[in-house]
Amino acid sequence: MTDDLVGRQTVHVRDNLDAYYYGFEPTGNADVDRILGAVAWAGKSYHHTEDWDETAITGVSCVDNIQNAAALAAARIEALEAENERLRETLDVIAMHPGPNADDACWSRVEDARAALTPEAPHAD
Repeated sequence: MTDDLVGRQTVHVRDNLDAYYYGFEPTGNADVDRILGAVAWAGKSYHHTEDWDETAITGVSCVDNIQNAAALAAARIEALEAENERLRETLDVIAMHPGPNADDACWSRVEDARAALTPEAPHAD
């Protein structure tokens, strides 16, 4: 699969996330599961991590596969953080220039949204 976001290829992500001696439970997050799948694929492909840098029959080494999955996840996280910042800035502008119909319920929603977009805010996962 080629992802335009990072322009790299990540292949052979195992659906069941199982290697020979270990396995992972899916997290439900596609990017994290892709990384876990790449590690599981490496573990299933080679018994020793020292061999993970060998190019597989797919043309990609296990190390590259893991790195590509991580790069894809990092690029998506960066994009989400940038969008979060844009939304927070938009809410700041709204707070500085309220419309004529802004009531207490509206302000409460704006403040809740601003708090949720603040980097220090706890996230309910």
